[in-house]
Amino acid sequence: MEKPELRDHMKQKLAKLTSVQERSKKAVLQIQKDHLTENTKSLCVYIALDTEVDLKELVEYAWQNDLEVYVPDLDFFLSDGKFRFVKWKKEDRLEVGPMRIHMPVSAETVLSPQIDLMFVPGLAFTEEGKRLGRGLGFYDRLLFEKPTKTVGVCFREQIVEDIPTNDFDQSVQQLVVC
Repeated sequence: MEKPELRDHMKQKLAKLTSVQERSKKAVLQIQKDHLTENTKSLCVYIALDTEVDLKELVEYAWQNDLEVYVPDLDFFLSDGKFRFVKWKKEDRLEVGPMRIHMPVSAETVLSPQIDLMFVPGLAFTEEGKRLGRGLGFYDRLLFEKPTKTVGVCFREQIVEDIPTNDFDQSVQQLVVC
């Protein structure tokens, strides 16, 4: 199956998901147990769409444990193709941003923060870490420009046998599957 057909197939599959919040909580517990260490000082997270594993409780945990939390700033990426990050603080409110993705409203945009662990969404993953995104190459470029430890986060329904890739596609190093 080629990427466009696989994307359509996965979107249809994800639209039928149930127990998203309950399963997301299990993923966060797994992340806390298996991926956060005493050396972890900062995280880069995504703010979940309806069909993605929700990391809201991980963010709350990070704030409670004085970890810095960043999200990629879609506004800058879409305007000039450069990556910047927003430092997400507990007091920041969320507003709908580009591509209907909620973003924290924060005065602190950071060009290249130290990120210890980056959590990456996707439409599909292989067990080896290949990733199928939404087709814009956003995370492929981000992972190429900002190498760090990466963890793909997904539902078990998102695991597939294979994903067609090219030289531009970036894999994740580890997976959390719920």
